[in-house]
Amino acid sequence: DTVAGTTTEKPKSKPQPQTLTEAKLIERGDEICADSRAKYKQVRDPVLEEVPDVAYSKQLVANSTEAVREFNELQPPQSLKRAYRNFVTSQEQVKQWDIDAMEAAEAGDEAAYREAREDRNDTEDDRKQLAEEVGFKECAGSDL
Repeated sequence: DTVAGTTTEKPKSKPQPQTLTEAKLIERGDEICADSRAKYKQVRDPVLEEVPDVAYSKQLVANSTEAVREFNELQPPQSLKRAYRNFVTSQEQVKQWDIDAMEAAEAGDEAAYREAREDRNDTEDDRKQLAEEVGFKECAGSDL
């Protein structure tokens, strides 16, 4: 039954992300890593890795935030769910260290800035290992 002047349409539900095949997950993940790495290499500055810089830090936060968002949109196949979740969690840690560094730069806290950058850099080998466990090639490559 409809009341005069109204319709009873069901709200449209958001389409659920489609579960990817192993090959498609690896292809998309490596595309995200290649894009993120290219953006990182465009702005990377060894001096600004050591000296707090708000603008530089904001660029790194934007880059890691975008990559994490894209990774979280992918639905891995059941066979890779655990490995993929571990990998994405490691990327979320990178994003948080980038945020920590940006906040330290904004506060002028050089020690905290360096610590956040070192935490990120010191875990690079672990992130490569997690990427390899999923089957990523590009994501397992060097970040620097």
